[in-house]
Amino acid sequence: VKGRATHASIPYAGINAIVRACKAIGAFEAYAMDISKGSISNSSNSTGMISSSKRRCIPRCSVTMIAGGVKENIVPDECSFTIDRRVAPYEDVKDVIDEIKAVLDAYAEEYEMSIIAERSPVCIDESSIIVRGLSDALASIGMKDGDDLLYCFPGSTDNEHIVREGIESIVWGPGSIEQAHAVDEHIEIDDVRRCAYALALLLSRLGY
Repeated sequence: VKGRATHASIPYAGINAIVRACKAIGAFEAYAMDISKGSISNSSNSTGMISSSKRRCIPRCSVTMIAGGVKENIVPDECSFTIDRRVAPYEDVKDVIDEIKAVLDAYAEEYEMSIIAERSPVCIDESSIIVRGLSDALASIGMKDGDDLLYCFPGSTDNEHIVREGIESIVWGPGSIEQAHAVDEHIEIDDVRRCAYALALLLSRLGY
């Protein structure tokens, strides 16, 4: 986000880039709430693992980094921040980029935008043999209804590349995404044990 530098004793002579950036960040927080509730949608309906409402993928947007200012007595002429926008399978990446630009146009006024990384989501059908096999395996070892443990995984993995090659693949294992990147990130030993049993059953059902 661009501004105009000046001495901090005469802030009216400049344009504070940090203040501009904060306005845009506040707008992205509101935008994040809107997309999580489905208030913004430029996408078409899709099929597959998101067809069930209880497993519907929810778009997310988070401001994850910010940097600005060079000295305590200078009104900054530049402030940069990074957002992480998680795209759901039923969204179009181009539409999402346009949404981000619209927020910046309205609140950042003068800015430059660059895309650090762009990855598209994938999904496979709920009737897939690997999905049904895992669901049955989970139910067999008493992990509630196996279907209740299947959902849209919001993180980035190599699964994207596997599915795009036409190979049915899912992401599943011990632990919870809620623990990922946290200070107490961990996996319960019992979860590892149950997952090993479930994977063994799945392989058996697949004929291995």
